Amino acid sequence: MDGTTISAFLRTWAAIAAGSLDRVMQAECTAASTLFPESKVMPPNARVWIGTPFVKPGRSSPRRFLFDSKALSTLKDLARSESVSKPTRIEALTGFIWKHAMGASRKATSVGSPSALVHSVNLRRRTKPSLPEHAVGNIDWKAFAVHDSLEAEAELPRLVEPLRRLIAEIDGDLMKKIWGETALVEVSKWLGEVKEIYERAKHDCYTFVNWCNMGFNDVDFGWGRPAWVSLGNFGDEAFRNLVILVDAPSGDGIEAWIVLEEREMVPLERDPKFLAFASPRSSA
Repeated sequence: MDGTTISAFLRTWAAIAAGSLDRVMQAECTAASTLFPESKVMPPNARVWIGTPFVKPGRSSPRRFLFDSKALSTLKDLARSESVSKPTRIEALTGFIWKHAMGASRKATSVGSPSALVHSVNLRRRTKPSLPEHAVGNIDWKAFAVHDSLEAEAELPRLVEPLRRLIAEIDGDLMKKIWGETALVEVSKWLGEVKEIYERAKHDCYTFVNWCNMGFNDVDFGWGRPAWVSLGNFGDEAFRNLVILVDAPSGDGIEAWIVLEEREMVPLERDPKFLAFASPRSSA
């Protein structure tokens, strides 16, 4: 299931426990299988996902960093460009972390290479008509951005611009192609493009997931709001080269859960330009 489904499940469970479940919310619950019927044929290039080619070998190292509202506001100003005059805080923060993850990779390996960013996009509001927020399943798509330059340091606006453009391309017209009779052909075509990106970026591919505004910090089973929210297996090998953005428990800013190869996390944690905006957080 995707993050939206996890949030809907937890919030509904808590509402049942509190005896305050909204009837409208019950009526909105929809199974994703009714929207995306199963196919009896597997796309021939679906193996691109097997073995998670976008992660790196080696020991993973998870860390949490807080970006408060002041840091996010400054990053939005730095991310502005002629084509993206009003970057969102997610766009600015995603570009910033990607920029410094690339820098940490170069310091750790002494080798520059093209880098790719994979950003999950919730499809519920992008269909026509839009789907209920409580539609259950993996109802997301992936936007890919590639930075080919091998320069020492990428400019933040140059990383935000393609991200904005590629996410905008995930719209109602795309939705019509990836379900129904044309779905298999379109998904197979897309997987071919994904494979080319992985081959260009080799192991420098970072997956970003936005879990902000999903209400995780408000789930109350009767004991009050949670002091901390996290994934139980965050940091294992399946999650390497992953960044999850969540609301800070205090309500001020965004926490970034970052998993990199250990030798790349070390220079990131010591990067003064990164730490000027990011405050390291303890694991508990």
